[in-house]
Amino acid sequence: MKVTIKDIARIAEVSVATVSRVINNKKYVSEDTRKKVLEVIDRLDYKPDNIARSMITKKTDTIGLVIPELTNPFYAETSQIIVDTARQYGFSTMIYTTDNQSGLQQGEEYINILLQKQIDGIIFGSVRTEENCLSKLDSKDLPYITYHRRLMSEDSNFVVTDDKQGIYDAVEYLVNLGHSSIGYISGPHQFSTSISRLQGFLEVREHFGLDTRPQLIKDGAFSEEQAWKATKKLINLDQRPSAIIAANDLMALAALDCCLEFGLKIPEDISIIGYDNIHLSSHARIQLTTVSVKPRIMAQKTAKLLITEILEKKSTSPVQSILKPKLIIRETTKKSN
Repeated sequence: MKVTIKDIARIAEVSVATVSRVINNKKYVSEDTRKKVLEVIDRLDYKPDNIARSMITKKTDTIGLVIPELTNPFYAETSQIIVDTARQYGFSTMIYTTDNQSGLQQGEEYINILLQKQIDGIIFGSVRTEENCLSKLDSKDLPYITYHRRLMSEDSNFVVTDDKQGIYDAVEYLVNLGHSSIGYISGPHQFSTSISRLQGFLEVREHFGLDTRPQLIKDGAFSEEQAWKATKKLINLDQRPSAIIAANDLMALAALDCCLEFGLKIPEDISIIGYDNIHLSSHARIQLTTVSVKPRIMAQKTAKLLITEILEKKSTSPVQSILKPKLIIRETTKKSN
């Protein structure tokens, strides 16, 4: 016979309301009473009916996570951290992936699925600067936050890195090494990370009076294949740049492979810097100099901020956290010849 909450209350000699408060970890229960109820629950191997409870409380203790792809090491790493952090707060996580280039063009489908699952909030790692489909969440008063990429609306919640500062630090480091001609491989222009990193590069290049030839900037589309082709064009210029910065690590690693395939030595012939500091960057055949966005801190903070908003159930001003990046110097950079 299935054990019920009434059975727990009868054996523990307390009210049903007290048992409910213990199960839901509420206040106003003495430690002795809480301990007695938990002992009975353990002895009878009682399992709460989460479906019934969610119908009453309108909470499922579940969050949604929408990311571009799990094959991208950055999102694989940060997704696991988000799942682990949510679990510490008693929340489970449902993960959905989208096409990296489309942002949330198919997002309405995912949002409808998540709403049907009655999740308590959503984390987005895949957003363009404008996403009309998110208005449905606003109308449902469902908490959501983005990380790594952000919306341009002033009232959006996000956790990102100061990408302009990260690019500034990378270029300044190369300038101090004597580089004056720097190539740049950009990402898709519908994402905030691509926009801010490219803007940062253009501004700092002007600031230091560097080579401003338009052909030094190539679109890599956050694709290893496209980045390889972009690198080939850069290294075949009549005046080849002495260094290349890529807007993410996967493109930087593709640039490294391309340079080696064409007989260039890294970093003797050309220096390369990536962005993000994914796990692979320190395990490449030549360890990659890169800008760290502090992915662990970013993912943990994103999950904590969303869950705090869910638990506190109160409307607050937008949560907008901008982390300070850090240049990680490894083996792919050296003084210009």
